[in-house]
Amino acid sequence: MDFIMARLIINNRGDKKNPSWQYRFELAKVDGKRKYASKAGFKTKEDAEKAGNIALAEYLRAGKHFEPSEMSVADYLDYWINNYCIVNLADNTVSGYKNIVKNQLKPRIGHYMLKSIDVMTLQNMINDIYLKKGYTKSYLENILKVCNGAFEYAAYTAKLIPYNIADPVKLPKFEPKEEKISILSKEQIEAVLDRFHGSPYQYYPLLIGYYTGMRIGEVFGLTWDNIDLENGIIHIKQQCKTKDKDSLPGRKPQKGKALNRWYLGSLKNNPSYRSIRIGAELVNALTAYKELQERSEAEYGEFYTKQYLKEEKLANGRTEYRIISQTDESGPCPYPRVKLVCVKESGEFRGTAPIRYVSKVARTEMGFEEFHFHMLRHTHATVLVSNTKELQIKDISERLGHSSIKTTMDIYVSNTDEMRMKSMEVFEKVGKLNVKHRNERLYEIWKSTKNNCNSSTFYKERGIKFYEPWLDYEVFEQWAMENGYEDDLSLIRVDKSLDFCPSNCIWSTDNKNVKGTHIWSDGIHTKSYSVRHNGYSWGYSITDYDEYGKRKYIGKTSFPSEAQAQLAAEAVIAKMFSDSEVPLRRVK
Repeated sequence: MDFIMARLIINNRGDKKNPSWQYRFELAKVDGKRKYASKAGFKTKEDAEKAGNIALAEYLRAGKHFEPSEMSVADYLDYWINNYCIVNLADNTVSGYKNIVKNQLKPRIGHYMLKSIDVMTLQNMINDIYLKKGYTKSYLENILKVCNGAFEYAAYTAKLIPYNIADPVKLPKFEPKEEKISILSKEQIEAVLDRFHGSPYQYYPLLIGYYTGMRIGEVFGLTWDNIDLENGIIHIKQQCKTKDKDSLPGRKPQKGKALNRWYLGSLKNNPSYRSIRIGAELVNALTAYKELQERSEAEYGEFYTKQYLKEEKLANGRTEYRIISQTDESGPCPYPRVKLVCVKESGEFRGTAPIRYVSKVARTEMGFEEFHFHMLRHTHATVLVSNTKELQIKDISERLGHSSIKTTMDIYVSNTDEMRMKSMEVFEKVGKLNVKHRNERLYEIWKSTKNNCNSSTFYKERGIKFYEPWLDYEVFEQWAMENGYEDDLSLIRVDKSLDFCPSNCIWSTDNKNVKGTHIWSDGIHTKSYSVRHNGYSWGYSITDYDEYGKRKYIGKTSFPSEAQAQLAAEAVIAKMFSDSEVPLRRVK
């Protein structure tokens, strides 16, 4: 098979006054017949030559080894936006990518040649944005996402660079921050609805948003033929959107005014195309609203504003429908009519703009810390997730139009105080152990008394026993509570020669074992001790504190008399104060 190197041919198919430059080059033969690639309509020879060289290079590069591109990063990013993003991504996504390219990437790396840019350059750019701009983690993630998408396309689809140089780039470490979604209480929602009850254009979108969890664009994109009132179903097939000024060539917004050009277009993703059930409450409300609109149209007559849809083809091959508002007074409209749900009493459609007024009133007049339409969606989802006993996460995810169950889980499950409380309640109900919480003071009395009865240095040697059923703490606790236990009382044996048992024990402050508390001081520090008789011998207990301020006790028993125990205690205290230059004196 013969191979002939393609040659670029540039010629003018117009004239001097109206030039139309064309590029043309020969392709490989198909079935022995010559084929050509060409494009005309360029105003200058240079434009045709530039476009022709790019087209020829792309043709010759197909199936061949990589060759570095001389293209700048800025030019490449424009190419990527126009040839990939616009064709494959949603309008809102493209708009966000354009802003990042324009405001972040072009000013920083746009001047580099595409073939020379490297991983370190991108990493330094991300670090610099992080250190100097203070953007949120999510915005920085979006910047890196755009870089990844652009350079992946450059490497593996366009074959302009050897590999995706954005892939190894890492985000700086952000301090962990609690993610909290904004939801509204029932009282807050009722207050807002009550405030706007007399304004149908605001009231009914709010009502729909709360009862369905639909996005604001989906609500304002609803038409009456999307709503099956008889069966209680809303079919979500499109959304309302507006165009940014870059998408409307030749039109600039007036100061303080929006462009007010609204469209019905495609939804965010495939799962967003869905049908959701609605209950009697919303069905009845929408039925009344539809009847209200029909009466208004009859009353306004030819002055009622109607909406029509003008079909417009996009560069990516998709179709959008521009909303044209017009009254019959203005004459017939050539486009098909559409009956939008969210319109004013006069039929006027202003897109999502009226919700901005709701947000303003909620904050300035009603005392809300914040209010935005998406909070209705958050609240709707939170109510559903809070009742996962009756619902599956999959059902909730489908109702919300999420791209995956993971999205629903990440945003709503265990992400609010209500969810955390629900988690606690569920676990308390299902995972609760059969463990009785005890009174710690009473438990310590039980434990120490039981242990002393088993100790040869205390009661065991004297034959004093602990009542056998009381070996079960719950039995002892029940007896204590039924026989006058309080936190300031002590367990006292009536007869010191008998056992610890129900017939010989009482709860009382009259502890006859205690012979008084004595306090000694050097004028700066104090020490106290008490002398006790345990029924067998005398002993002392000195109250002291360690270096951390924690109370501790120093004591000794087995003295034959009270006086000996007291002398021993005072000797220990005197030793504690031995370093003091001030004479020790008895305070009490």
